[in-house]
Amino acid sequence: MPTGTTALSHFKVFGILLYCLSECPFVAFDKSNDPDPWLEVYGDLKSADDMTLRMVFDGQHYYVAWLLCHNAIEEFEKHRVDKRTSYQSRVTIDFELDIVSHLMSGLHTPSGLYMVMKALFFRE
Repeated sequence: MPTGTTALSHFKVFGILLYCLSECPFVAFDKSNDPDPWLEVYGDLKSADDMTLRMVFDGQHYYVAWLLCHNAIEEFEKHRVDKRTSYQSRVTIDFELDIVSHLMSGLHTPSGLYMVMKALFFRE
């Protein structure tokens, strides 16, 4: 932590968390039609649209890491009362594909992910 700093912003915390989660080992999903135990816990993905399925299976744990961090920050931002403007999501499916591809490339850094989070969620 920088000298004189007592805490990190939520953007920095989630940038670091996203980096750490994306570095975790991958546990493969079973794409077969046989019932999987994880489907019982997380729901039946057969009802999900094709894009969601592609993001979950092709994006692997990178997509799950992105969703966890994005949704946590988004909930925080929606309920902030110290900002002049209301929160408007800037995330598109194309952006999600780009961020998951970037995470999968292995070329990301904690500071780079912080900058993405800050640019994506910053408002006055």
